[in-house]
Amino acid sequence: MPMNTKSSGWGDTKISGLLSLHNGNSHGLHLNLGASIPTGSTTKSNNMGMRLAYPMQLGSGTYGLEPGITYNGKNDLLKWGGQIKGVFHLSDNDEGYTLGDQVIASSWASYRVNPWLATAVRLTYTDTKNIDGTDGSINPNMSPQTRRNNYGGDRLDVSIGVTLLSTKPEHRGHQIGIEYTTTVDQDANGIQMEMQDMLNIGYQFAL
Repeated sequence: MPMNTKSSGWGDTKISGLLSLHNGNSHGLHLNLGASIPTGSTTKSNNMGMRLAYPMQLGSGTYGLEPGITYNGKNDLLKWGGQIKGVFHLSDNDEGYTLGDQVIASSWASYRVNPWLATAVRLTYTDTKNIDGTDGSINPNMSPQTRRNNYGGDRLDVSIGVTLLSTKPEHRGHQIGIEYTTTVDQDANGIQMEMQDMLNIGYQFAL
């Protein structure tokens, strides 16, 4: 029997900044400093009053740290770089569990084909630990998502993209990016849905 369930609202609030360790003409190294404030709900329920599964809750319920380090390099036509960052939850939440910590490592390269077009490729590896603890209000027999052991794992994503850049002086700094992402390897804990391919289209303005 088909069933639709949704949750909506404000998630956790994240604050982040960059501390430059080296900023040369061809190479840069930056420290990422981030924190997560638990403003998202962890008690969302369906229309029958049953507590929703862990992935459908809007927040973590705990303060967290999100440190990382980013390297960038460039020459006339080529840009490249890498980043490793983490998401670390500092305590259990009021419901009695902690979401799994996460480590994300990525590397990328882009090539300027001509003044108005650049292409890029990116590899992203994500490792997510299992949930520690249990929310006693979540019925583990309701669906696979309500069992904390069906959470986390690791996966490798590959992304390819193009960036369209304005060449007119009056439109300088405006650009449109299109990126397609596919998962090439996924090792999920327990029973989980597979990641689907994604297409992102975005607009940016650089001062």
